[in-house]
Amino acid sequence: MTSDDIYDGVSYDARLEQDGWAQCGFEPSQSWHPVRAIRRNTSAHHLDLHAGTQFDSGSRRARVAFGTGMRHVHSDLGPAGVAPRSGTYSEPEPALDAELFASHIPIRPVRQYSPIGAWQAPSGSTGGTGWVFDFGQNMAGVVRFTVEGQRGQVVTIRHAEILNPDGSGSIDNLFSGAAMKVTYTLRGDKGPETYVPQFTYMGFRYIEVTGWPGVPDEAAFTALFSHSALEPTGALTSSDGVINRI
Repeated sequence: MTSDDIYDGVSYDARLEQDGWAQCGFEPSQSWHPVRAIRRNTSAHHLDLHAGTQFDSGSRRARVAFGTGMRHVHSDLGPAGVAPRSGTYSEPEPALDAELFASHIPIRPVRQYSPIGAWQAPSGSTGGTGWVFDFGQNMAGVVRFTVEGQRGQVVTIRHAEILNPDGSGSIDNLFSGAAMKVTYTLRGDKGPETYVPQFTYMGFRYIEVTGWPGVPDEAAFTALFSHSALEPTGALTSSDGVINRI
C-alpha cells in the first residue's frame, strides 16, 4: 500500500509485496518504509447557505448542521446582519487514538452484490473510454476484484453514486470533492491477482474501470456492502418493495 485515505481511496502496488509479510516471524527488508502521515487540507471547504441558516452578525459566523454536529462557518459574503449566500468552514484536525480504535466495533462485509449491467462510457479521468458496472444498489463498502495482466499495469477503479448523462460515473454530488478511487498496480508474476481495498470505504452504486487488461468480465467484480458488525435485534418487512430495499 503506497497511500490510503478514507475519502480519496487507496493506492496499492503489488510489485512491492514481500513474501510472507502477513505471517508471524516476518523480517522486513530495508525497502520496507514506515508510514508517513500527511496533513489533509481542510481549510477550503465551501458550501451554500440556505435562508434559514443561523447567522451571528457580530462575529460574522453562521452555524450549519454538518455530519454529527454543528459547525461554525465564517462568512465571505453579505453585510452585517444579512445571512450570506455562501461560506467556508474548517474541520478540526483528527487525533489518532489506538485505544479508541480498539474499543470500536469492527466494520465487516455483511452482504455481497454482483454487477447487474455493464457498458462503455467516456472517462473524465483519462480522456479515453472506461467500463462502467452497475451493482443495482447504493451502498457503503468496497469492491473486490480479480485481474490478470502484465507486471506494472495500472488499473483504476472510480466509485460513483450517480451517473452523468453520457453514462459515465459522476462525483458531483460529493460535498468534500473526494476522489473515491482505487489504484492497483499489477505484480504480474503469479497469475490472477485478487485485491480487496483496506482502511477505506466508498459510497457507490457504480464503478468506472480504466486500465484493465482487455475487456473486463462482470464476474471479476464483487461489491462488499459493509457496516459495523452489530448483532441484529430485529427486522422489518413491508408490502412496499422500495421500503424493503432501503
